[in-house]
Amino acid sequence: MQAVLAFLRTEFPDIPSANFGLQEVPEQPAPDSFYVRFQNDNRTAGTSQTIVTQREYQIIHFNAVPTVLARMDTLSRKCLYGRTLIPINEDARRYARVSSFSFGNVLDTEGSDTLKAVVGVLSLEVREARDAETYEKIQQIFTRYTINTVI
Repeated sequence: MQAVLAFLRTEFPDIPSANFGLQEVPEQPAPDSFYVRFQNDNRTAGTSQTIVTQREYQIIHFNAVPTVLARMDTLSRKCLYGRTLIPINEDARRYARVSSFSFGNVLDTEGSDTLKAVVGVLSLEVREARDAETYEKIQQIFTRYTINTVI
């Protein structure tokens, strides 16, 4: 989830860092804020050596009506064609591939007539190496030669 949050921060650098959150959405969210919530996880065997993990995250954005749709549309366009990669962490060279992004209708929020919410679902795919059994390496090999001569 940290990787998805970092992806959102790079896509929208004009939004303050305090307006991004994980898992918990406050009752009175700040305008122009994003919240990422885990939704689903599915693991399957890709090949005999890999595991494919498909994860879905809810991305909830709060803003006024024209801006809330424009920001979600920007995310949707960024996630087209399955070419977008999100770094899993800064140290490793592993990435999550964005499978799709979709969002729904504008929702009203309690206590505000201007603040609206849109919920989107970001689907990611990560391929991981399967744990393989390790064996002790052969330390030394001795060979014996026999020369057969036929006369």
